[in-house]
Amino acid sequence: MRSGTSALYSCIALGAVLAISTASVETVRAAVLYDVTFDLPHQVGLPAVEDSGPAPRHVLSPDAGDAPIVVDGVGALVDQPVRMDYNTDGSNPDDKVLLRLHDLGGAEYPLPLAEFYSISMDLLVDGGDGDAGISVFVDAPAVRRLDFQIDGTAGGFVSGEGSFVLPSFTVGDVLHLRLDVDLDADTWQVFYDDAEVYSGPFGSASIIETVRVSTTFQIIGGSVEGGVDNLLVVIPDDGPCDRVTFNDLTLHDSWIEGQSFVSSEVRVDVSEFYDTVGPCGGSSVSGFAEVVGTHLACGGGKEIQVSNVTLDFDFHGPVTDVLIRYGEYGGTVSLGVNGDCQVVDRMVDLDGTNMGGVAVTVFDEQPNAQGCGVIRLGGEVTQLSIGGQEFFVDQISYCPACGELRRSAYEDQTLGTQYFVSDVFTSGSATHTMRRFSPPGADCSVLTAGGVATIGNGDASCQASKEIQLNNIMDDIDFGEQITWLALAYGEYGGNVNLRINGECRNSDNLSDFNGDLIGGVYVWAVDYGTPGQSCGTLYAVGNITEFAIGGQEFFIDNIRTCLDATAGVEQGEAGDDAEALPVPSGILRLSPNEPNPFGPGTAIRFDLAAPAAATISIHDVGGRLIRSLGTQRYQAGAQSVWWDGRDSHGRDVAAGSYLCRVSAGDALLTRRMVKLPQ
Repeated sequence: MRSGTSALYSCIALGAVLAISTASVETVRAAVLYDVTFDLPHQVGLPAVEDSGPAPRHVLSPDAGDAPIVVDGVGALVDQPVRMDYNTDGSNPDDKVLLRLHDLGGAEYPLPLAEFYSISMDLLVDGGDGDAGISVFVDAPAVRRLDFQIDGTAGGFVSGEGSFVLPSFTVGDVLHLRLDVDLDADTWQVFYDDAEVYSGPFGSASIIETVRVSTTFQIIGGSVEGGVDNLLVVIPDDGPCDRVTFNDLTLHDSWIEGQSFVSSEVRVDVSEFYDTVGPCGGSSVSGFAEVVGTHLACGGGKEIQVSNVTLDFDFHGPVTDVLIRYGEYGGTVSLGVNGDCQVVDRMVDLDGTNMGGVAVTVFDEQPNAQGCGVIRLGGEVTQLSIGGQEFFVDQISYCPACGELRRSAYEDQTLGTQYFVSDVFTSGSATHTMRRFSPPGADCSVLTAGGVATIGNGDASCQASKEIQLNNIMDDIDFGEQITWLALAYGEYGGNVNLRINGECRNSDNLSDFNGDLIGGVYVWAVDYGTPGQSCGTLYAVGNITEFAIGGQEFFIDNIRTCLDATAGVEQGEAGDDAEALPVPSGILRLSPNEPNPFGPGTAIRFDLAAPAAATISIHDVGGRLIRSLGTQRYQAGAQSVWWDGRDSHGRDVAAGSYLCRVSAGDALLTRRMVKLPQ
């Protein structure tokens, strides 16, 4: 999905053997996979062995029988490195340190999937003789290898590509080695002390399974002494917004009812489809979901064909700003949001409705259920399912629920007001400065004499009420601090567009021309609701943003939003639930994660009331059907807990899978996903 994302990754300074838990890798676009420093509990003089770190175990895995020793220092390498040495006479075993990434995955997520990995370590070759050296292997699963030999020479090898030469290094000095691997672009870069020394093909890998540091390889002989420390495996922290394009799946893979798959770290459960118009329930049919490349959802690359099944998406926590590109070609379709599920003849029949507290807008490009469209969900989504009979889905964009939304929507402006170059005004949470614009086909250094921005209400950006029209002018939008993502509604109807982020400017015909680009180190994509250049849509910009300006000729923008704290309320646990409780605007009710989750025979449903109130608790399947009512009772203010024994209303154990817990009090209704494990 992403290429060239090295500018976006960020590391978290952590002082433990393992920086994050298995749950974090499974459910969050993690910033760090491993941070191994060999500090305690890897004690000096003892092997750095697996099962010696905090949970989860299997952090460090020497090959069978080998036990590299944690020491106080090796030459210039201090602060508890692992000593690496090897003698050809057999007096020392060859030392291997193996990081098994699949140990972090668990049964449901066998590997931490990503397009970009950054692998770094402090490496020392300190002494020895002959052609001996220390090698770094990246298995995916065919070998990619770097060799650092005792004479200071270095090189590499990629299976299927051959050998290459690296610059020499200084024996006895610590080399900070970094490998940036871009699986999407099939390239990797090698850095010495943060300076790039090599870039080349990676050998058509789809995943990275292991990272290994070893003192031996069959072409290397003699003895070597050295050490390794501060092993770090990082995947990009792109910011909170992401999308599911299904391009990481294999064409023609298919799933039937009861099966699941994972794409872009989002889990999708396949279930039966309810084909009778009305609330989901009643008669149902079963079919399949298949990865196809027909473009019948009007997206690019791969998509999912939905044939008489329902797809339930687990984003591992509440999300917002959800867009779903779809194509429908006959039969009924369904949409489920926060447990409210409806079957309709055409998806556009749900336009303007409110489902599970979320506003649903449907942009249908073709009449008579014979074409593409886009579904937009406005509000916090804790559960999402979509199904159909001759139906296709693609390019699902989303952001996690926001701790404190910052918005600028021009609602506080006066209709008809015009702004010119250098004018400044404040709207909502942002300051807007009018900038000069680059005309069609010109370099961004070529600027027009000036244009005009006008406050109107024509809904040209497909948002209600006021918006701003930009005619040969740019709007520089400043929220007063660095932000990590920004989304806005737009409408473009001719001419060209400019986009400037963090000092880098682009000029093109349509916003969709920037899809997948890094502009100023920020990842950008646009979702057009219709024909590019002749429709409205949503633009996402994800990364550290200190400057953002956008403009056009027949161009409209509205509803610009970002988040004061993009991660507030979205630190997840094993089943993808928030670590924090979910608030509602009324403030009367907060719903915490059930405990445990996932659960076996039963689980405690936990919620808080700001004042005494009657609360109703019920359990539903992901289609919204009632499984069990736990009753209505008046509770005192404060923390409450109600036990569900994992049984339905007839006393039968429910099957393993995903369920929804609903708690209502007064006007507040909250829903949270739960996962029952096989027994």
